Amino acid sequence: MIVAGEDDVHLPAALEHLSARGLRRVLCEGGPQLLAHVARAGLLDELCMTLTPMLVGGYATHILDGAPIDRSRWTLAHVIEDDSTLLTRWLAR
Repeated sequence: MIVAGEDDVHLPAALEHLSARGLRRVLCEGGPQLLAHVARAGLLDELCMTLTPMLVGGYATHILDGAPIDRSRWTLAHVIEDDSTLLTRWLAR
């Protein structure tokens, strides 16, 4: 068991515990709130994003919760297109 924080997960500590066990690559999947926490902690070095040619109504959502984060510029590493859907992979510089 890994304990990293009391009320919330302390992401740097959690990753430190995982690294100590030999797990140095972590795939993090979640919503805008988790992504914002990872980015604000400076732990986001890669972002995979899918874009589809679909217009959807409803309440606007964003990829991140909260205030904008301008941590660094990103470099496009890969683009795969299938039936007008773009699968992209971005790397932090």
